Amino acid sequence: MNYYDDNFGEYEIESQNDVDFYFATQRKSVRKKCSICGQTVKLLPHYDKCDRCIRILENGGDPYY
Repeated sequence: MNYYDDNFGEYEIESQNDVDFYFATQRKSVRKKCSICGQTVKLLPHYDKCDRCIRILENGGDPYY
């Protein structure tokens, strides 16, 4: 089954441990603005950038629009 998370993006979860990790991450996450795109996303308190923007940066793109 596929899951999406603003911290880690989209990924396929196959084991119960991964499902537990996903829901634990969701419980710890808070709504905040991504420091790059300004969108309100659900991130872990110590994160300030969403997965979408990080992936764009990692692939050489410009997420600053």
